[in-house]
Amino acid sequence: MRPRLALVAGEPGGIGPELCVRLAQRPVAADLIAYAAPETLLAAAAALGLPLRLREPGQATATGELALHPILQAHAPHFGHADPANAPAVIAALEQAGAACLSGELQGLVTGPVHKASINAGGIAYSGTTELLARQAGTEVVMMLANPSLRVALATTHLPLRAVPDAITGDGLKRTLRIVHAALRRDFGLVAPRIAVLGLNPHAGEDGHLGREELDVILPALQALRAEGLDLVGPLPADTAFLPKKLAGFDAVLAMYHDQGLPVLKHSGFEQAVNITPGPALPARGGGPRHRAGTGGTRQRRPVQPVRGRRLVRPARGPQDAGMSSFKAPEKSLGQHFLTDRSYIDRIVMAVNPKPGDRLVEIGPGQGAITFPLLKKHGELTVIEFDRDLITPLMEGSEGVGRLTIIHKDVLQVDFSRLAGDEGPLRLVGNLPYNISSPILFHALEHAGAVRDMHFMLQKEVVDRMACGPGTKVYGRLSVMLQAYCTVTALFDVPPGAFRPPPKVDSAVVRLVPRDPATIGITDPVLFENVVRDAFGQRRKTLRNALSQVCSGAQIEAAGLRPDARAEQLEVADFVRLTAHLAKLPPAERTA
Repeated sequence: MRPRLALVAGEPGGIGPELCVRLAQRPVAADLIAYAAPETLLAAAAALGLPLRLREPGQATATGELALHPILQAHAPHFGHADPANAPAVIAALEQAGAACLSGELQGLVTGPVHKASINAGGIAYSGTTELLARQAGTEVVMMLANPSLRVALATTHLPLRAVPDAITGDGLKRTLRIVHAALRRDFGLVAPRIAVLGLNPHAGEDGHLGREELDVILPALQALRAEGLDLVGPLPADTAFLPKKLAGFDAVLAMYHDQGLPVLKHSGFEQAVNITPGPALPARGGGPRHRAGTGGTRQRRPVQPVRGRRLVRPARGPQDAGMSSFKAPEKSLGQHFLTDRSYIDRIVMAVNPKPGDRLVEIGPGQGAITFPLLKKHGELTVIEFDRDLITPLMEGSEGVGRLTIIHKDVLQVDFSRLAGDEGPLRLVGNLPYNISSPILFHALEHAGAVRDMHFMLQKEVVDRMACGPGTKVYGRLSVMLQAYCTVTALFDVPPGAFRPPPKVDSAVVRLVPRDPATIGITDPVLFENVVRDAFGQRRKTLRNALSQVCSGAQIEAAGLRPDARAEQLEVADFVRLTAHLAKLPPAERTA
């Protein structure tokens, strides 16, 4: 049986339409159905001087013919230029092709390149096709690229570098490595795959001297998986892990972030690389065949490069919770864990205690567990929601309850100062996604002057780091940066059973109240951040060594601190005092 594959053209102004036309000129061992605007494919054929006849899906095709599932497109393509007006067409093609795969109508999806910036400029929040397909399938997947000499999987995908350390967790690494291990066995025919796991920090942290993520997060995860029988090596220094002699002993490499692993793979054979999206092995419906990216040690050469192969898996669906039938299931790729326990919802509302005239803004309302009680109590509420599938259910649920204003945007792109305007400071509330909680906190700090207070639910270990004092293992950069600008109070813990689906960690609710700017004493915020970052960047080193690029031991002593002390021994006020002292000096004198 020939597999039926969706062929998504991708960006209309890019190379995707050209690849579709060229594929139509040669025999392919599959029935292809193009998901694109017909005018785009015909324009590409005319530009190439190649014949192209478009047929209905299900009709037999010959050389120069291509079955088409038409997509409505706003503008004609201008090849070589991405058009944001066509962003809805790009997303529609991906989603419609993905739906056909999930229904069993098609057995796989191949997509040409898309243009992330153009899609976002078109008003659609989009971080990548991997994430889009994972949300649509309702399952966790891994982004893995492969060429004839190398396979590289990613622990995190399209994140800013500052968000990567907080996104790497022990549970996340274990899920990712289990998926990669299963995919290597299932899709590549490797009986006992061996996976190299890279460290996050330079030289894999140098036993904690250059960062502790390897010791505290990565290594324990690897040890747990080795006990399950997985053959894992690491954490390895990334700068030497890709040496040919080392690679010869591994079947795949897990990189911690996008640009740690993919530049090496693309340098070694970008034209032959394919993007694979493995997920958990789930039963296929209707007995349809599984798409395999390759078997054993042999690879068939693909006739046209580059093409990005995608593999959708279908999740098992359970009944929706009572009262939530209009809401979709939580999406793990967005870090969604919806709060459902009424007792904890009531405690959060009581902690916020809204008063008349308060300007409440909720970040990530999800299914409205906190939203509707706050709206009922206060009468009006603004929410910031990234997931467009939740917009309509939220609006419908708010009818007759109060005035709900929805901002459909990535919270990191919301200007809280502009939102506050001249109408008074905001009160921020939210069950923050665990994978981007730290970036959201620092983003809120940038607008502290426009915020009266914040009540957030986060991973308990994050709240512990936020609220702890010096001399503890978890006291670090996050503790100092937040406590310097806010009064931080941990309120109460929330167990996993209070959520759907239950997270694998405990949660906690925390209150942050921005300090009066006149009392903070930080005259140079950038210098303060640099001092704190460098001091905790090498925790085991003394201040004299850790801050050598920022200031000298003599200047540390002049600020009233011991140069032989370590960062975790300093109070927040000590960091403020050191920064204030250095800010008075010309940069050249700070290290003298």
